[in-house]
Amino acid sequence: MKNKSFILTLILLLPGSTFAVENGDKTRDFAGMVQAEIVKGNIIRRVTDISEFKNMFGAPINEETAPDGGGTFTKLAYPDGGAAWFKQMQTDSPIVLSRLFVNGRTVDLGKPLLRDTSDLLKLDSFLGLQGVSLAKLDLRDSKEFLLNMSFDSLTEWPAKEKLPAGFDPARILENGENPGLGIKKLHKAGITGRGVGIAIIDQPLLLGHKEYVSRIIYYNAAGLAEVGPQMHGPSVASFAVGENIGTAPEAVLYYLAVPSWKADNVYYTDALNTIIEMNKSLPANEKIRVVSISTGMFRQFKNYDKWLEALHKAEGNNILMITCDPDTIKFGNLTRDLEKDMDFPESYMPESWDTGKYPLWVPGGRRTRASYQGAELYVFDAVGGRSWSTPYLAGVAALGFQVNPGLTPEAVKEMLIKSASPGKYGNVLNPAGFIDLAQRSLKK
Repeated sequence: MKNKSFILTLILLLPGSTFAVENGDKTRDFAGMVQAEIVKGNIIRRVTDISEFKNMFGAPINEETAPDGGGTFTKLAYPDGGAAWFKQMQTDSPIVLSRLFVNGRTVDLGKPLLRDTSDLLKLDSFLGLQGVSLAKLDLRDSKEFLLNMSFDSLTEWPAKEKLPAGFDPARILENGENPGLGIKKLHKAGITGRGVGIAIIDQPLLLGHKEYVSRIIYYNAAGLAEVGPQMHGPSVASFAVGENIGTAPEAVLYYLAVPSWKADNVYYTDALNTIIEMNKSLPANEKIRVVSISTGMFRQFKNYDKWLEALHKAEGNNILMITCDPDTIKFGNLTRDLEKDMDFPESYMPESWDTGKYPLWVPGGRRTRASYQGAELYVFDAVGGRSWSTPYLAGVAALGFQVNPGLTPEAVKEMLIKSASPGKYGNVLNPAGFIDLAQRSLKK
């Protein structure tokens, strides 16, 4: 047995050798083994973990882990261009298969097809059930779990009789398009953000999504030609100006894409300076009145001093800045009870992660947003973040600029807080009350 192990080690280390692992009395190459396990349904993206993979294919010739945003990537390397990448989205998330390579080429693992309900526990809460097939599962006793998991237009569900009573994914996805808090009533009254420009600085956008394609009048992704659409872009655009989702569906959109992953304020600074210069020549009904940036990491990024200079310059040019940074406007993040009327502030509560004290609370969770994966695809988020409530609030501000173009950024901030509805958890954004204040201010 000792000699056999020694021979196997030599095989693993010989340059150009075909990787083989023991399987009883036989040996099989890595590529062939991968194909066999795929056929068996044992290699499942976002489900297969590192220990399962090693049990199938043996120990890798190299293993390394590196940070990736808020999570980590672990790479298992096998000979002949074989590699498996495992992603951990957050520190408390499972570490599961993200990408697989054979002979240096990506293996198309298709839609994750869950085998039984135990596979559900391996899905991270951020992506949830997005793009997953649940067709084989009996989920009748999983209502609480399902209500706390994101899903999308590509999620494949089991037959209705295998779902919890009253759980209707299509209805949840549709209802989640409504911004809530009476905003649709304002839209019916013609208060839609028409004649107001909103600028968004965020990651590259899927330009053709039906939610906002007609609202884009400017798009700049200089230096990012090789980068495809990212998840963040369609989401924030749809929350601001989406036809069905947005708080200001008739505002015009200026979108400037930046590589946020480079953690450098110079990109945000350049984009903001571009907006300031553009505004000088724009007609009155297209001027940018509000800029939405869904990050609060400016202090942590390089060139913070340059960012502060551009921020003060924008505010000095009568542009309202709304970001996740409390230095622009301080607000908390709300989610809602799916079984209650989303037009009432009593239907909302703070996200479990948001325990701060704020003068204003804004919806962000349990909403539907545009997907970056297709022009007619949508995602329902069980948990939202301040990234989503930022463009929501920017759109509401645009409604105020529509009814009273003379408002200053400071006046808008004051009115948003002054008009808020007192609630159990704090003051909840009151769009109708804000519009009333804006209109009454116009008459003075």
